[in-house]
Amino acid sequence: MKVGVLYGGISPEREVSLNSGKFVYEVLTQEGMDAVLIDVGRDIGRRLEEERVDVVYVALHGGWGESGAIQGLLEIKGIPYTGSDLTSSALALHKELSKRMFSAEGIPIPNHVCLPTERIGHLDTMLIWENLNRGNGVIVKPEDQGSTIGVTVVREYEGLNAALEVAGKYSKLVIVEEFIPSVEITAAVVGGDVLPIIEIAPKRGIYDYTAKYTKGMTEYIIPARIGNSTMERAKVYAMQAYNVLGCRGIARVDMLVSRNKGDVYVLEVNTSPGMTETSLVPKAIKAAGLEIGKVLKREVEEALNMGVGSVEY
Repeated sequence: MKVGVLYGGISPEREVSLNSGKFVYEVLTQEGMDAVLIDVGRDIGRRLEEERVDVVYVALHGGWGESGAIQGLLEIKGIPYTGSDLTSSALALHKELSKRMFSAEGIPIPNHVCLPTERIGHLDTMLIWENLNRGNGVIVKPEDQGSTIGVTVVREYEGLNAALEVAGKYSKLVIVEEFIPSVEITAAVVGGDVLPIIEIAPKRGIYDYTAKYTKGMTEYIIPARIGNSTMERAKVYAMQAYNVLGCRGIARVDMLVSRNKGDVYVLEVNTSPGMTETSLVPKAIKAAGLEIGKVLKREVEEALNMGVGSVEY
């Protein structure tokens, strides 16, 4: 069995994906699996045929890897792959679509609006500010990006237009969300179970790109210091969000716990979460007493088992 580890790509998260792919490749190789790294470009169809892979581990972040694009290509070619399918990947990547589904299922989400980028210069931004600012400002983010790319916390109204412009560079849609003073937590779903919840405590500012991928910039507390009842609610919401979107394999659910009332809010689901030295899912796997090698090997084997027939080259 030959495993193709798809990594890199052309999304703004390319650098993170390169690190994830290398990590996954090394782990699978240590488990005795025949693996090959494949940097995803527009020639990916030809590369897959050249490498003659039997199954794919998707270590792409954002862009083709989480939009459903690569999943659709693999399904056309009959190549089994890890992680969520085309539909679930697309729903999770597009935050507005997933938020609507969460809300319909009673999963709490922060108050927000979603705006077309092309309308940014014609909006009544004061009205948006007044509707969403609860005294702590708002957070502005691209609708379909990860790794906190293009995200700005806006404390004063005067900074809102600039934040909208920044987010609009990365997406056709921009989300403006109420900023909730909170504890940020995340829950990895692995093998159908919610692993120990991690509290994310950046040493300065928000949990942005620098805080995520620079050693020592963030403290990770496992289990999160949110109390047992809140912990159980968070686990229920994480599993609900995962199931509502129809996810499979490894995923990560990002949430907030408000500091004043202890309310839990679901932010988003990551269907291809980071697998780097500083990433959250490996930390949760270790905290659960599991071996990362065994977990990733099982993901590949289950993907292969779910595939119909065998690949013909």
